[in-house]
Amino acid sequence: MAQDAVFPYARDRLHFNEHELEGLKPHKTGMILFWGTEEPDVFIDISEFMDRKLDSLGCHKSQLSGLDGAFERLRASGEQAGKHLGLKYAEAFRKVVFRTLKFLHW
Repeated sequence: MAQDAVFPYARDRLHFNEHELEGLKPHKTGMILFWGTEEPDVFIDISEFMDRKLDSLGCHKSQLSGLDGAFERLRASGEQAGKHLGLKYAEAFRKVVFRTLKFLHW
């Protein structure tokens, strides 16, 4: 659904024609990064922020209750992704680039 919201819906004035009546223009997103993919092709260094990431996630107790070992798995996942760049920790994404065209003004 998130991908559909970005492409094609956000770029297409016909999906939200009421916006055109308000003078709003479509937004053309050029790229989206998918997290949790089986075949990542983008790796971002998060070594400096791993502890802060885990501390922040720890604040969401209701969402993490019953997920024994979640922090250990996240740390291990970050280490695994980091190996692609020779880093301590990284986030891994699959990048999808959309063909965006310059549209004429309506």
